[in-house]
Amino acid sequence: MAEYVIGKISSVSRALLETADADAPTASKIQYLKFQVQEQLKAVQPEEGNVPWEEGEHDWSAIQQEIISIHRYRWDYGYTCLQGTGYLLDPEYIDMEQHDDEETMDTFRLFVQKTFHPGKAPGEQAPQEEKDAYEEHCEVQLEKQANAELELMQYKNKLGVFARPVTWLNAKRMSAADFWALHGSETPNLQIAVMRAVAQVSSASSASERGHKVMNMIETKKTNRLAWETVEKLIYFKHNSAQQRKRQKLGTKQPVIEWTEGTEE
Repeated sequence: MAEYVIGKISSVSRALLETADADAPTASKIQYLKFQVQEQLKAVQPEEGNVPWEEGEHDWSAIQQEIISIHRYRWDYGYTCLQGTGYLLDPEYIDMEQHDDEETMDTFRLFVQKTFHPGKAPGEQAPQEEKDAYEEHCEVQLEKQANAELELMQYKNKLGVFARPVTWLNAKRMSAADFWALHGSETPNLQIAVMRAVAQVSSASSASERGHKVMNMIETKKTNRLAWETVEKLIYFKHNSAQQRKRQKLGTKQPVIEWTEGTEE
C-alpha cells in the first residue's frame, strides 16, 4: 500500500527530500513543496485493475485520509515561522496569495515580532535611567514591527522598486537572499527580517552533520566539563565565523535555486 502511494507522488516527494537535504538556502522552498505533496496525495485515485490489492479489500477514501493526516502531522511537527516567512517573501512565490492563508500570516507576524524584540526588561532594582531607556527602545522596536508589516504590502503589490520588470527578471537569476540584499533598500525593516528567513538552509542531514563535526572539535576529552551553554556559544561562533570567511572571499555568492515550473509570473 505504502509503495503504491509513494509511486504516485514520487516526483514531488523526491523534490521535497532533495530540497530539504541541500546545502543551498532552501528553507523558503520547503513550505510550498509540502503543500504540493499534500495536493498530490488528495489527487491520487486507484487505477482499476492496477492496484496491489483485491477489489473491495480496502476503503480507499479512509486510507487516503489517514495518509493525508500523517503527512499533515509531520508538516505541523516540522513547521516553523522561518519556513512560513520564507515562503511568503521568496520572490519565486510573489504571485501566490499567501496573505489569504491565516497560518502563513500569523507566522510572519510572529517572525517580525521576534526579529524586533526589545529584549529582556531591566529588573526592579535597575536605575530609573535604564528603565526609561528600555521603554524608549520598546517604542522604537514596536515602530519597526509596524513598518515591516506595511512594507510587506509594498512588496506584494509590486510598488516602488518591485514595480520594475528588470527586478523580476533578475529574481530568477539570483538566490532569494541576494534578491533582497539588492532590492530591499526601500523596505529596510522587512529586509532585515526576510534576510534571516531566505538565507537559511533547511534542517537537514548535511547541516546536522556539520554541526556534529564542529561540536566534536569543541567538546573533547580535555574540554568535556564545559557547560552546555558554553558549548552552544562556541559552536555558533565557530560555524558562523567559517561561513563569514567564505562569504568574504572574492567571487563567492549564494547558489541560485531553479524556480519550479508553473510558479513563474
